[in-house]
Parts: sequence; C-alpha cells; structure tokens
Amino acid sequence: MDDSGIDRTKSKASPSRGIIIATLASLLPLLGWPRYVLRLNPDKSSTLEIAITITFPLYVIIVSYIAYKLHASQPIPAWILIVVLWLSYGAAIYYSINL
Repeated sequence: MDDSGIDRTKSKASPSRGIIIATLASLLPLLGWPRYVLRLNPDKSSTLEIAITITFPLYVIIVSYIAYKLHASQPIPAWILIVVLWLSYGAAIYYSINL
C-alpha cells in the first residue's frame, strides 16, 4: 500500500482495447505456423532449429498472456513485452528468409 491507501497491486481494471488488439494481432501469425513447420526438413535441419520452431508458439502464447494480464496494473511493461514479441517475430522471419 502506498500513502493514499490504495493497493495498486490488486487492480481490478480491465485491459484497454489497444492491448487486446495488440495481443490478438500478436497471436494471428500463429495460424500460419504449421505451414512453416511442414517446410522444415528433419534430415537437414539442426536440432536447435527444430527445438526453436516447436517452442516459439509456446513463447508467443505465454508472452501474450502475461502482457494481457499485466496491462491492468502496469501498462508500460506490458507494451514492452508486446514490442519484444513483435521483434521476435521479425527475427524469426529474417531467419527463415536467410535459410
């Protein structure tokens, strides 16, 4: 509790429309992820590449969920998580183009 008597850690405020749209936009590319996985050749791909390909959707879902839940109490770290997630998508696209 701070001096005003308000406990800001248990905020019941609902997330804004902006974070909901950003979270959904972050999850939409996962719809095309199976196509990318099918493009992998297990004989030529390294174990690390296969592991990253399998765990990346889990990473996206976890980060999106945390950003959505965090936004009600701390909006700036939530937006930072969304931006990092979009940069991760950019790195994944850049990596897949340069294969």
